[in-house]
Amino acid sequence: MIPRALGLLSYIMSDPVGNWYLILHDTLGIIAVVLGIIVGMTFIIRRDMPLRLLKRTRPLMIMILVLWIVTFLLGFIVYISGYGSFLSP
Repeated sequence: MIPRALGLLSYIMSDPVGNWYLILHDTLGIIAVVLGIIVGMTFIIRRDMPLRLLKRTRPLMIMILVLWIVTFLLGFIVYISGYGSFLSP
């Protein structure tokens, strides 16, 4: 996802208003991936108190899930709108 976004950066920024789906999809996707890695690393590093840690990170996990669903739907819209053939390698 990130290499594709960086490869298409000049195309996306040539018309940011017309490509707002792509910009929002890529930004939210990167945020969701980074937050998911942080939560995953937290569980790997802190092996003590797993239930307590699970209760503390539950809101963050719900936020990551919502971000992922929104990113997925935006990606689907981008694909259906015709960008899919252009963006495929």
